Amino acid sequence: MQRMERVDLPGSARMVLVDNVVPLDPEPQLFEAMLEGWARQQRVRYLKKETIDRRLALVRRMSRFSGQYPWQWTASEIEAFIDDLRSGSHPIKVSTARGHLGRGLDPGCWTPETLGS
Repeated sequence: MQRMERVDLPGSARMVLVDNVVPLDPEPQLFEAMLEGWARQQRVRYLKKETIDRRLALVRRMSRFSGQYPWQWTASEIEAFIDDLRSGSHPIKVSTARGHLGRGLDPGCWTPETLGS
């Protein structure tokens, strides 16, 4: 059987995590490494720091709202989050909600393949 060689994709979490170290609670470390890798991808695309910070804050906010990590999100969690943002005293606009879906709130963004694990 041919062994597949692992390739570290640009921005993958494995490029931030330390080799040969197994954390006691790996998910928080993977989450932070994933966000750092994603921020790095955005910096090399010359996005402004403020833009990157807003996107990271959005992903963290969604994670707090759902109580889950991005690789665990389903469409229903994202729908509940967007619905929550659209209600209340300062509802977001439809265009803002659509923009959020392209800025890290797509469950397909956070698969093992995109995380490099």
